Amino acid sequence: MESIPISSTSQSEPTPLPDWLSQRALALKTASAEKKQERDAEAASTLATPAAFWAAFDARRAEFDGLITGGTIDQVAADQRIAELQQIVSDATLFLPAFDLRSAQQQIVNLQERCQAAMAANAPKKKFAFKAKPAATGAPKAASVAAPSIPVPDANRPTSHVEHPAVPKPVEKIGASEGCTLEVLSGNAARALSDISNRHVLVQQADGEESTTSSGSDSTICISNVTNSTVEMALTGSSARLLNVRSSRILLGPVSGSVFLENCVNCEVYLTAQQFRGHHCHWTRVVCHLTAKGIIEDCTTMQFGRLRVAPASEPLYQALFKASRLDASKPNHSHQIDDFMWLHAATPSPNWTPIDDDHCEPLCFSTPPV
Repeated sequence: MESIPISSTSQSEPTPLPDWLSQRALALKTASAEKKQERDAEAASTLATPAAFWAAFDARRAEFDGLITGGTIDQVAADQRIAELQQIVSDATLFLPAFDLRSAQQQIVNLQERCQAAMAANAPKKKFAFKAKPAATGAPKAASVAAPSIPVPDANRPTSHVEHPAVPKPVEKIGASEGCTLEVLSGNAARALSDISNRHVLVQQADGEESTTSSGSDSTICISNVTNSTVEMALTGSSARLLNVRSSRILLGPVSGSVFLENCVNCEVYLTAQQFRGHHCHWTRVVCHLTAKGIIEDCTTMQFGRLRVAPASEPLYQALFKASRLDASKPNHSHQIDDFMWLHAATPSPNWTPIDDDHCEPLCFSTPPV
């Protein structure tokens, strides 16, 4: 049987690609490899190492030093730089060693103290202060309740978190007592309230007063040594500080910079800010709108909820928010809180808990009497 010859054309070899198509495929492959190298280089240059972190941190700190010239300070810009430093530290919490975290945080505290010292040096010598109203005849004088003393943790302690002493839940009711007369104040001088007990105070923007934080005057809000009171700051400012506040309800208007709480116990605080930091605070609920992550340190039994605004206060709140120049496009970080005393990345901090909207009353400023 004769074999049938097979034509050479029936087993044709694959047709080679044209030169232009081969060159294009090679160019695409080369470009893909170059992009991968760029991505790897970019990832290596991020703040994922202590050396890169400190380089970025020191650069921001140098910018802060340039804001203090001749004993004066640009308050708004200084608050912005401090908030940026706090954000850098917050982003580095997962990989930065505990010693570096505490060192960076201490430097931020030192910068805040320098900022306050520069402000105090340029402030008028005569300070405005509110005096407590004389008690009615026969009425017992309200006793001032001091915040509990909490020991500062050892910075060299090698553990990943610090054990806090048990702080018993206070039995006092939060806020001023029922029937307390509403006091209405206004003006920049009213931004500083201190040494008040069992009072209900509403601070408003004065007629004709600039509502922006760029007026050149000190627009810092400071509330200190307050017990069993309700304080409503229906205005905006560059920053806010609450010091030694006990069993009180504090309502703050939006501020362009940071809100700092120190030694606040059994309180309820409403705030809108770029940055929040709590230190030595216990049994305190914070209902907030934050454009960056918040920070707590040496705090226990804290609660954080998302800020909502009552319809009656919505027009005022929106006007204050616009005046504060906060970025409305940024999301709310009310449930993103970094605990500097709890460095277990895989385990949530036991020192604070989020609360649902259903358990947070909306922000509502009081209506002054006509």
